[in-house]
Amino acid sequence: MSVADIISVLIPVFVVIGLGYLAGARKIFDADQVEGFNEFVLGFALPAMVFAGVVATPRSVLLGDAALFVGVTAVQLLFMGLGLALGRIVLKRDLASSAIIALMIAVPTAAFMGTPILDALFRKASSSLAISLYAIAVNTVILPLAIVILEWATRPTDEGRPFGAVLRRVLMTTASRSIVWSPFLALALVAVGFEPPDPFDATLDLIGQATSAVALFASGLIIARFRVTLGIEPIALAIIKNVAQPAAMIGIAAVLGITGVARSEAVILTAMPASVVGPMFAVRYGSYESESASTLIASTVLSIATMVAAVLLFG
Repeated sequence: MSVADIISVLIPVFVVIGLGYLAGARKIFDADQVEGFNEFVLGFALPAMVFAGVVATPRSVLLGDAALFVGVTAVQLLFMGLGLALGRIVLKRDLASSAIIALMIAVPTAAFMGTPILDALFRKASSSLAISLYAIAVNTVILPLAIVILEWATRPTDEGRPFGAVLRRVLMTTASRSIVWSPFLALALVAVGFEPPDPFDATLDLIGQATSAVALFASGLIIARFRVTLGIEPIALAIIKNVAQPAAMIGIAAVLGITGVARSEAVILTAMPASVVGPMFAVRYGSYESESASTLIASTVLSIATMVAAVLLFG
């Protein structure tokens, strides 16, 4: 894949985000409608896409690449912890903002951008597995952890209530989110040997296309809603996400013995920009909204260079 090919994959991403930005700037959608787009992606489209992708992955395939799953989970947990530490200790942000920072530097937009790039470089079955493992890691580990932290940080005042009761309510609220329980349900179906019917592939394609387009359009609406400032903080976070995370993935792959195509796919996926999920959670929880939108723009622009480098080195 040439530099021109990579840029051609990124152009539609910028175009769809730009269309969302123009719609938001022209006030075609009001604040309630923007939040509706946001909730549609987080509550329906993304959980459905992840569920469909996991159920369509054979059990033998998932079990056969345990090292890759451990690797992609480890690198995201590492940067989740780094983001929380940066937010609380270095940037002096509150816990909710720190959780959004953690999402911005931990989660790549692999689910939305991974398929066209990896399919062009590697076998489709191989690339689908890598993306599925990333999706499982994000939706069964990273997002539930982030939601627990955000629910705790934004909980109503609980004066006089015992800690256990408060924690139980936060955990129950987290478990009720479709973005949390849907991947676990899918994994349970895979574990018992459920095989999806033939039309399922077409359903998966339809859901995936809708989710990616709506999520990117909604991110443009979010960017238009808040003032975007490409200062030191968003640029630094973008560099951590786009440069430090792929470097860490290379190190983790070496430790776990991940080589060949699996290592290449993992590194290329981590070189992708920050996921639109971060700004969407920022809107849902009313924290770090303009800053996350700024970081998303910085990370997306920087990804032109980081993805070209990753493909040239590992493609």
